Amino acid sequence: MAKNTKNNLYDIEKENKSKNTKSKKNIKNNKNVNKSVNKKEKTSFDNEIIIGVTNLTREHIDEDNNKKKKKNVAKKKVKQNEKKQPKKQKQPKVNKKEVVEKVILDEEVFLEQRKEERKEKRKRNFKIAKILMILALIIATILIILFSPLFNIKEIEVKNNELISTEQILNLSGIKKDVNTFKVNTGSVSNQIKENLYIEDAEIIRELPSKIVINIKERKPSFIIEYANGYATIDRTGFILELSETKKELPIIQGLETVSDKFQVGKKLEKGDINKIYIISKIVDIANSNDMGNLITRIDIENTKEIKLIIESKEKTAYIGDDSNLNIKLLTIKQMIEKTEGLAGEILVNIDLNSEYPVFRERV
Repeated sequence: MAKNTKNNLYDIEKENKSKNTKSKKNIKNNKNVNKSVNKKEKTSFDNEIIIGVTNLTREHIDEDNNKKKKKNVAKKKVKQNEKKQPKKQKQPKVNKKEVVEKVILDEEVFLEQRKEERKEKRKRNFKIAKILMILALIIATILIILFSPLFNIKEIEVKNNELISTEQILNLSGIKKDVNTFKVNTGSVSNQIKENLYIEDAEIIRELPSKIVINIKERKPSFIIEYANGYATIDRTGFILELSETKKELPIIQGLETVSDKFQVGKKLEKGDINKIYIISKIVDIANSNDMGNLITRIDIENTKEIKLIIESKEKTAYIGDDSNLNIKLLTIKQMIEKTEGLAGEILVNIDLNSEYPVFRERV
């Protein structure tokens, strides 16, 4: 029995092996068949596709060619622009050692600058402290001066006043004794004194510690002008000092342009008349230097080219022309007066005295 079972099993295995080999062969045959079919299909499919592709590729080739041309043109433009543009310089290689040294130097320079800044700051602070100390000293000095009796006024002196009395000037000034000298406003005091028309200027001087000096410049009456029933007194600048009915012993000026209605005390004559006053002042000064100023009682300057000097005490009139060579002309007039003593007439010196003789015409 056992041998039969073994033989059966052996036969079964053989059958299985034969079946397997057959199946493998069938599979191989199937594969070969499939391959041949596939080859046929592929070849036929490829042939069909190639026919279609040949027509499509021409269009694609043209498109590709156009794209390539455009790309080539773009590349050329880029190259041209690159040629036009300056080439970027290559940056030199960084030397680490030099960089470190530079950083160290920069730090040293920075530290030096900080030191200098600190020094400058200390100097500024020192200067500010110094200035504050000086200001404090000045303020302290001012306070001492203002409140110290050492600077109280003990003496007031008035100088160069002839026409106006010292008492009048002191009253105008308003300065009082035993008042601190620095409390006196010199500008306002000067203006108060100049309210008097005969005072042209007043200078207030402090002579420390306790003296005040008032230096006066007066307007001196120099000429008079006849108008209506009175006389206007003026100084050498044409300033009208006084209007009165009494005649002063001063030269009378004739031939001025200013109308009598415009005569006002504290005002000046017209501009044209001020120039005439200047010429008359020169004549009077030279006459005084030749000791004949008191002889001239009237001056007619209506025409500045034909000036007349009236000498009433000698009954003579001198014609001097313009204001040139005044010294020679006045000396000649003085000599002619002495030579013609007791005779009334006219003296003519309105000529060139270097080539001509003066003329005396006796009044008939």
